Amino acid sequence: MAPPLQRIQTHKQGSFTTTTCPHCSVPLEYLSPPAQTSEEFELECAVCRKVWTAKEGRKDGGAGGANGQAQGKRDKPVAGKRKIGTDERPLETEYYDLLGLPITCTAEDVKKAYRRLYHPDKNPDDPTAADRFKEIAVAYTTLSDPKLRKQYNEFGKSKKDGGNADEAVDPEVIFSTLFGGERFQDIIGTISLGSEMKSAMQLDESDDEDDSSPSSSTAVSSPSSSTAATKRPKKPLTPEQERRRALKAEQEAKLAAEKQKVREERVKVLSDKLRDKLALYAEQAQGEEDTQIADGVRTMWSIEAEELKKESYGVELLQAVGVVYQMKSKHYLASTGPVPFGIGGWFHAAKSTAHIFNQTVSTVRSAYALKDVYEEIQKAEQSGTLSEEEKRKLEDKAAQMGLHALFKGAKLEVESIIREVCDRLLTTLAPEEAKTVSPALLRKRAVALGILGEVYASVKKDPGMPNGPFGAFGFAAGSPPPGA
Repeated sequence: MAPPLQRIQTHKQGSFTTTTCPHCSVPLEYLSPPAQTSEEFELECAVCRKVWTAKEGRKDGGAGGANGQAQGKRDKPVAGKRKIGTDERPLETEYYDLLGLPITCTAEDVKKAYRRLYHPDKNPDDPTAADRFKEIAVAYTTLSDPKLRKQYNEFGKSKKDGGNADEAVDPEVIFSTLFGGERFQDIIGTISLGSEMKSAMQLDESDDEDDSSPSSSTAVSSPSSSTAATKRPKKPLTPEQERRRALKAEQEAKLAAEKQKVREERVKVLSDKLRDKLALYAEQAQGEEDTQIADGVRTMWSIEAEELKKESYGVELLQAVGVVYQMKSKHYLASTGPVPFGIGGWFHAAKSTAHIFNQTVSTVRSAYALKDVYEEIQKAEQSGTLSEEEKRKLEDKAAQMGLHALFKGAKLEVESIIREVCDRLLTTLAPEEAKTVSPALLRKRAVALGILGEVYASVKKDPGMPNGPFGAFGFAAGSPPPGA
């Protein structure tokens, strides 16, 4: 006698809602709660077993749709909208979902998943197996290559694969291209403003996330007066909100530590390269006033500067670097000269401090000028009296202001880095170098630094080049806007 058949319980189509674990990013599904259940409920991950708060989107407190399917979209653990993802929190997880892998998977895990999934030879009767295998192949190619995987985590699928990653703008690439390009890497390194902007875009939680919670939104949208709303005591944070806040603080601390580490490495690399360049004079000159060697290196560095000035913002960057080189050279030679107690260096130190202060004030003024222009545009649009021509002129002015503010910020950072690089070569030497370098060699190094600074600072634009750092972008006369 045949054994009785096993009975499997079925559910009405649409009863299950898909979601993703906010902790391990594994795709999940759950049975939608009854209509009378509270809109907020807790979910437990079937993989990592961690719990988080979810919200079922319904209309009028009931199940929406003809088949009772929840109207809410796939729930997300964060309220802020990210423009750039991270390796820990990718912008998209479609490729991971295709392979059935968590975002923490290794290259070996990706390889194993690729071998077992949807191979046409294993599915001869499935006409769609070949197409699905092509999708799996794209996912495998992307996730198995560290560079492609990082790009996918940050920007999602490329346009040729049906995504929008090609339209996304990487701030790091923009800044490195806009200010000097690759040819300035050995002089100023990679400007960190781009990576800082990218990190800010990668933070997936906004500062007002607590205000977007159901309790906060209810208080704001209630018909009672704003005065009554302010008297209402603030609801304590839920465990999930506390977890998010702690996670954000941890992310910010991690970013700060990484930023400092990157800066230190940048200064070290740049100082090594500058030391080698200055050695052409410092290690060959017979004294501090060896004119023959000085003329030789000056000619060599002038040829280099003529090529560098052709890069984007090349003249402006060379002049900024050259001024710092000259200041550091004069300060060191004066403070270690015949005048006792380093009194000779006091004047140059004060002059350097004044220069830093002036540059900082100029940068802040540029930022405020940009803010004023945007406020002017906003007020004009609200008044409704702005013509298309006037609007275009204001937008052009805002674009000029924006570039001017970016350049000022980048210049301030470059000068700060160059000061640290010069100090590492003249005063705060690395331990291994401090024991071997003589004072005479350091003074010749300072002389060479002054020659290089003079060459860079004296660079001028060619007659055919637009004046100012804005002409290359099509702005009138290539000049910064008034008041910037």
